[in-house]
Amino acid sequence: SIKTILHPLPEPFVEFLLDDGGLFLPRTSSGDGEDALPTRVRITCPDLQAEDYHHWEEEDEDDEASAGPSFPELEKDVKESIQNLGGFVFPKLNWSAPKDTAWIATNGTLKCSSFSEIVLLLR
Repeated sequence: SIKTILHPLPEPFVEFLLDDGGLFLPRTSSGDGEDALPTRVRITCPDLQAEDYHHWEEEDEDDEASAGPSFPELEKDVKESIQNLGGFVFPKLNWSAPKDTAWIATNGTLKCSSFSEIVLLLR
């Protein structure tokens, strides 16, 4: 069988997963660049010049209300589990597995190496 570590999900996290308010990810507590989505896009169009590129930045990073939810305890536990399982995991909820969400993952697979990648697939 596959090595498995179960994590009880706090009710606010379950509500976040079930919310239809749009696709956004929770803030990560580590700030170590483990984002599931790239923060910048490489310019490949020859017609675009460097000055045409604008890096998207949060307008007000200090505004907690607009920054989204945060689940630091769950994130810490999940990161420890990822390390204990060899650095990569397949996320699954007891009521579903995100088999049809590989298209949204930046690597095109269900192989996750960070908390935010897991949340992206489950959300």
